[in-house]
Amino acid sequence: MKKSIITIGIAFLFLSSFAQEKYGIVAKTAVNEVKVYLDGAEITRFYTANLKAGFNEIKFEDLSPGLDPKSIRIKTSKEVDILSISSNKNYLVDNQLSPQISLFSDSLKVLNDMLTNLQDELDAYEVEKQVLYKNQQSLSNDNSMSITELGQKADFYRNRFIDINKIVSKIKQEQEFYKKLISKISNQLNALNHKSNYVRSEVVILVSAKNEITTEVTLKYMVSDAGWLPGYDIKAEEIDQPITLIYRAKIFNATEIDWTNTLITLSTADPTKDASKPKLSPWYLNYKNDLNTKSYNVNLFNEVAQDASQKQGDQDTILYGYVNVNQNDGKLIQMSELSNEFKIETQYSIPATANPYFVDIDTYTLSTSYIHFTAPKKDKGAYLIARITGWEDLSLVPGFANIYFNDTYVGQSLINSVSINDTLDISLGRDNKVQVNRIKQKEYSSNQFIGSNRKETFTYEIVIKNNRSNPVKIAVLDQIPISQDSEIEVNAIDISGATFNEIDGSVKWELKVEPGTNENVNLSYSIKFPKSKPISTQKYSFKNSRFL
Repeated sequence: MKKSIITIGIAFLFLSSFAQEKYGIVAKTAVNEVKVYLDGAEITRFYTANLKAGFNEIKFEDLSPGLDPKSIRIKTSKEVDILSISSNKNYLVDNQLSPQISLFSDSLKVLNDMLTNLQDELDAYEVEKQVLYKNQQSLSNDNSMSITELGQKADFYRNRFIDINKIVSKIKQEQEFYKKLISKISNQLNALNHKSNYVRSEVVILVSAKNEITTEVTLKYMVSDAGWLPGYDIKAEEIDQPITLIYRAKIFNATEIDWTNTLITLSTADPTKDASKPKLSPWYLNYKNDLNTKSYNVNLFNEVAQDASQKQGDQDTILYGYVNVNQNDGKLIQMSELSNEFKIETQYSIPATANPYFVDIDTYTLSTSYIHFTAPKKDKGAYLIARITGWEDLSLVPGFANIYFNDTYVGQSLINSVSINDTLDISLGRDNKVQVNRIKQKEYSSNQFIGSNRKETFTYEIVIKNNRSNPVKIAVLDQIPISQDSEIEVNAIDISGATFNEIDGSVKWELKVEPGTNENVNLSYSIKFPKSKPISTQKYSFKNSRFL
């Protein structure tokens, strides 16, 4: 017996020489910094740890369930060795709801209980009705009752059925009311990104310290379900003043963890790139649109989805940077290969509601020249175009801009920062102070028959009136038809000194109109064709009509 005790003691001493005490620390941290990418975000948390000499286990709790284990990075002092890093999901953590979500959740439980009670009442009255029906049937077979007694019984059943039907009708109305209320509260909880299956990630770090030490531990990791999109406000007061460009970011946080008073950095880099050395692929230049990608009719942040090959007017307008993709991937943005970062100096709070929140990046005053554009054959409006220079140094990301002119919202425009032009053209909408009219001159227009041919002559006068107090430059665009048949002959008679493109038939004037004056230009052309082969000498457009 004594020998056994000695053996056990020796074994215990032998094992204890290898075993060391492991000191456990639960790190309660907040989100201190966030680097938000176009798709995803890098979270940074700081924790000051008081470590004992030997092994220390630090557990970071209440982290986003979308944490990517492969992205975990730990930084601490040189006196501390990091032995292992692991992560897991905690399904047993208490659901720590925000006050608003907690209120809605509690209300939902109360309403569902009330709905259950109403259904119990309804079932009880239905059972009573069935009993009354059976008793009523047995009453008709009872010959021992007098006529007076029978009448009294009949009155009782009739009145009771009426009472029950009224009560049942009222209960059903209450049920419909509560069902609609439950539906509204459920939708609101969905809007607040509330999830009934409460899950949190945890990161456990095993470190070794030679001596007792207080050190700061930095935890970084990537999360999904977050990102940002650019947005702009462009404000112009007058056509002789520079433009103000307000650069904003629309940030969404669906990570289930609020970012409260957090330092935010926006990045256009791709966080999914691996650590291998980069490779350059051939760079081909051509005029083909390489954005003809299939469109899936998706729209992120309730933005207006745009097709990359959308046509506007008579020209193909390639909306660089926007291609619709499927809902999970969001919207693709064509970017410069050189990534940019924008550090937001002010701390922001972004709740985890998945709703977009705006963050101001910067405000710029830009040198701007203005030109008006009109195509009166199609639209008699004069559109004001701001031509911005120096925008290349602003690191703009392709995105939509809200346009304001004279403190009036005039619509949205696309900022195409991928363009290689040294000027950025922004449409400020119609300028009602510049009036344009295109008038057909009947006395100079004719329809003649010459032998076997028919000749039609068209003459128009285009009048531009400047009601502004300063001169305006305006580009006026019209067209002359192009013949694609040797039997059809088109001749330009008068274009008032305009530039004429014989390939596409466009006629363009660039005019300067002084304040309070008019400028007139003329357009005249003829079309000759065989009268036995009539053609349409007018260009028509088709529009939907509500009524026939």
